[in-house]
Amino acid sequence: MDYESKAITRGELRQYSKILRDLFDVPMTGAFPVLDVLERIPDIFEGSRYLIVEDHALPPKIMAQCIPNDEIGFTIEIKESVYYGAYTNRTGALLGFICHEICHIFYLR
Repeated sequence: MDYESKAITRGELRQYSKILRDLFDVPMTGAFPVLDVLERIPDIFEGSRYLIVEDHALPPKIMAQCIPNDEIGFTIEIKESVYYGAYTNRTGALLGFICHEICHIFYLR
């Protein structure tokens, strides 16, 4: 899939990262605790949540996705293999897929 997005500067991205870390009370230095932040999505973004779905529930090339839900928020759907790989192995790419979806909620809210 191809998506269009508006242009953003590196400086704006850095500001967003500071805001995101502040929202979730994450220190400005060190690794970003993706799975801890994922757990807190419903607390920070009202009406938003995440679901672990069976791998076949999403297309083969989609590891996770963020979709509007029936409430006022969004739902992050994460393939089971992606979540458990991120949880057990702390695999960077898998954590990256999840973090990417978290950023959709942050940016869209």
